[in-house]
Amino acid sequence: MVPTKMVVDVMTGELTVVDLTPEEIAALPPLPPPVVPREVTNFQARALLMNMPGSADGRSLFQDVDDKLRALGGVEWQAWEYTTIFPRNSQLIATLAAQLGLTDAQLDQMFIAAAAIGV
Repeated sequence: MVPTKMVVDVMTGELTVVDLTPEEIAALPPLPPPVVPREVTNFQARALLMNMPGSADGRSLFQDVDDKLRALGGVEWQAWEYTTIFPRNSQLIATLAAQLGLTDAQLDQMFIAAAAIGV
């Protein structure tokens, strides 16, 4: 899809929508970086993880996370099962990210992608 602009004929008031030229497109300011959400819902997190590749062929990242949290048990498992939101800055998220070898930048991108998931 080519970006467009609206042109108004000041004499007639006629409004015309025209495609931007390659030069006009090149001169556009860059888009601001996406904002990393402070939290995502349990559903959004699970939906994202179910669609990401896991540690082995045929496994999802959801399965890897689920296995790690089942092994931890206790409060971590309860949080995974019953919390309604996952804060980006939570200790549980930091622990899982470290165990999975995820960088802060990767985790930020995951939160951005998860926040875009709707029902």
